[in-house]
Amino acid sequence: MEPGRDGRYRLECPNCGAAYAVPETHLDSRILCKNCRSGFHPRQVLERPARRRRRRSAPWKGPVFFGGGVLLLAVLLIALGSGRKPPRKAPPPKKTVMLDLSHPAWLAVEETAKAVAARDEVTLASSLDLEWIWNHREGKNRTVWKLATAEAKRGFQKALFQDLFEGERGRFFREHVLDGLYDTKAVPRTAETLTFQVEASPRAEGWIGMGLMEVVVGRSGNLWRLREWTVRKRASAPVAKRKKPKRHKLIPKPKAKVVKVGEKKVKVWVSKPVPLPHLEDTPPGLRKEIDDAIALIMDPEADIRKVRAAQRRLVEIGKPAVPRLLTRFYETKGSTFEERTCLRLVMDTFNDITGAGITYAPGRADDVTFGGTDDLRKTALGQAYAFWWRYFSKKEFQTMDPEEPLPPPRRGGSLKPPRRGK
Repeated sequence: MEPGRDGRYRLECPNCGAAYAVPETHLDSRILCKNCRSGFHPRQVLERPARRRRRRSAPWKGPVFFGGGVLLLAVLLIALGSGRKPPRKAPPPKKTVMLDLSHPAWLAVEETAKAVAARDEVTLASSLDLEWIWNHREGKNRTVWKLATAEAKRGFQKALFQDLFEGERGRFFREHVLDGLYDTKAVPRTAETLTFQVEASPRAEGWIGMGLMEVVVGRSGNLWRLREWTVRKRASAPVAKRKKPKRHKLIPKPKAKVVKVGEKKVKVWVSKPVPLPHLEDTPPGLRKEIDDAIALIMDPEADIRKVRAAQRRLVEIGKPAVPRLLTRFYETKGSTFEERTCLRLVMDTFNDITGAGITYAPGRADDVTFGGTDDLRKTALGQAYAFWWRYFSKKEFQTMDPEEPLPPPRRGGSLKPPRRGK
């Protein structure tokens, strides 16, 4: 055999048939096969006659594979024939649970609300975490719940229940019906405390909006109890419709009038005056007393002390005297100084009863206030009627200060102006 182009001789291991390329210098050396670990001399292998060598291979495993396949097929046929699926491994338990209307934390809140509405102290004692409330909200300056006496615990529970049944703390439960959670969410299965919001609708009909409350619920073992609640939003009561105020049926609706006071123009509201009768509920005896007192005020010859007493009596009578005062003011023209003086007393009495504060201070016949004395009377009269048109239905008026007495009467004399010397 001749070497190849690289000067090496190609030969095979006589034991396993592994191929080797041996240089000429190693033909007489003993070579150890790397595959089967047997030794041989390359020259002896080259000088041997060529013969077919059989490589060693792994034993045939056909029967083993065939037997396993047959067994597997038999198992599958048996499983399909019986209609049963092969058993599966149980999935691992979930780490979270949905906080919804079936969660025991929500049920504890709902139970508390129903107990407050029904004033059920037994159910309330089991649904509230009294120990937590004592330690965190009520027991800042006290001992802890476990060291408190039984009497102190009973007193605390009684005060808390009373506040829930009648006080501000339980107002939300009493005025609303819990509808459900504000939103559902996944919470840890092992959570010891949960904070969430609940929605509520008002119990009373006609109320507007929804209520919202944030609650804190804690777990002791497998029992959930309500610990704290904070009101975020309340349903609002319906706005009462404002009743249209009553207006006087006999007096026309006021109109705006611009009058001149000195150099300035002032806008006032005036009504057209008409005769007014006594109030319907005024008894006959009181009607006569009112008319006699007004007649005394309008008498220029009357004693001033009697006039002041008549004024005080009319102020004491109050509202029933107003229609007749306005009628007398309307019927008196005020053509003389004496009449204008009496009308000023009538207007003062009207102001003392109603607190209208209408100004009427007549002067001489040539007085230019409001364009003249008669214009002043008409304007004051129109203002008084406009006031009575608007406020006649009021039961009480803001009258003069009771500590402020009426002006003292003059000694002797009458309402006549003093005589001037000849």
